[in-house]
Amino acid sequence: MDREAPNYEERLLELIDAVLSGQSEFSTFERDYYHLYLDELPSGLIDDEHRELFGNAQMKLDWTAEAPDEDDRQYGWMDRVQYLSWLRRARTAYRTKFGR
Repeated sequence: MDREAPNYEERLLELIDAVLSGQSEFSTFERDYYHLYLDELPSGLIDDEHRELFGNAQMKLDWTAEAPDEDDRQYGWMDRVQYLSWLRRARTAYRTKFGR
């Protein structure tokens, strides 16, 4: 049986769009995004231009906490609201650049 290869870019965008629209809880997004991006996505499949959104989304998740204190914030931590605000801007820029 011939199976079509997964479209990882599309799947990552679906996860991002779902959390931004409120269709997905943040904790669900975090779990599913990490799993897809770090565990399933084959190395080298997404080029550097696209990785700007997808890689940064994962790296910023590493520095996101529910309620970081002021000391944590000084080291670069952000809360979920700040993360979603950044993700919304990044997603809009991606849509503008790539039309999707």
